[in-house]
Amino acid sequence: MASLLLMVKLYGVQVLGTSYSTGLPQPASSNPIPLILNIAIGIITAISLLFAVIGGFRFVLSGGDPQDVARAKSTVIYAIVGLVIAISAELIVSFVLNSPALGNI
Repeated sequence: MASLLLMVKLYGVQVLGTSYSTGLPQPASSNPIPLILNIAIGIITAISLLFAVIGGFRFVLSGGDPQDVARAKSTVIYAIVGLVIAISAELIVSFVLNSPALGNI
């Protein structure tokens, strides 16, 4: 029973009118849009980095074949472009959501 109460305290559950907190900062609003956007941008960034690594491996393993080298270079270039777009999107979303004109959505 004591371990159950400890788990309840660690995970921030409300039991019989008593609420327990993890001590971690809580979001300022209950709006799920920033959370969803941050997760999506994080996934896009991870995929972009993965493709940059794949392109690097393809470049190393191309064996000097001009077509394979060109494909590997284009993979790396497109991955870097995707990474720049993802980071720019995160900056734009952060700017818009924290804009005083919109009242800090």
